[in-house]
Amino acid sequence: MVQETPTDTAAASLATASFLNLAVPAAVVLVVAAVLITVLAVYRRRMNSDTHDAPIFTLSDLRRMRNEGQLSDEEFERARSKLVTQSQRKIADFNPPDLARNRKPADQLKIEPKTPQPPQG
Repeated sequence: MVQETPTDTAAASLATASFLNLAVPAAVVLVVAAVLITVLAVYRRRMNSDTHDAPIFTLSDLRRMRNEGQLSDEEFERARSKLVTQSQRKIADFNPPDLARNRKPADQLKIEPKTPQPPQG
């Protein structure tokens, strides 16, 4: 059996204290970094989503409001025009013109008719 000397015990306790002096701040830094990364990821996801461009009213809502007298005909036309413009912009963003340029019209497609195969047998 090995007996520990007071110097061994002091050295061990000094090593433990030294480890704790480094581990606790390192753990705090890692937790803070993880929280910041999570907050930034949520922020970026919200900023990149299309929900901030969503129309407040649908065309049905606008028609109902006009029929109930809440909107004049001029207000209805302005709101409808704005709604249609927003929708067209979203469609244009979704279907870039490059895709349309690369498509060939149906009359330029080369489709070879299949020649009938003679029956075997």
